[in-house]
Amino acid sequence: MPYDNPYLNFSATENAFLSFLAGCSAVNDNREKINENDIIRAYKTHYKLLTTDISKLVDKLWKEKSEKENNGYLVCEKCNSYYKLQPGESPDDFTGNCECGGKLKYYDDIGWLLKC
Repeated sequence: MPYDNPYLNFSATENAFLSFLAGCSAVNDNREKINENDIIRAYKTHYKLLTTDISKLVDKLWKEKSEKENNGYLVCEKCNSYYKLQPGESPDDFTGNCECGGKLKYYDDIGWLLKC
């Protein structure tokens, strides 16, 4: 019967996770045995994880990554017009030709072009 599996039972899984957290607390304090303080710390950590709004954290990390990340530029070899690639875009997403008929080439940085 599939319901006999203890890992399908939330409380068994939750208890295993709390034991893991308590064990991590003991190891963090260079001990081999779990004590009462480790169990309290495990419950506090568990509660904090349950009440954390993960979506805000993910949004913040994604924003920080995209601000740091330079996706590069496509520059026309004929007219020198350029397009800054947006997060998630790749040079392979484009046809390789500019509206003027020139060929688009990928560059990480276009400081040389902006100085002209």
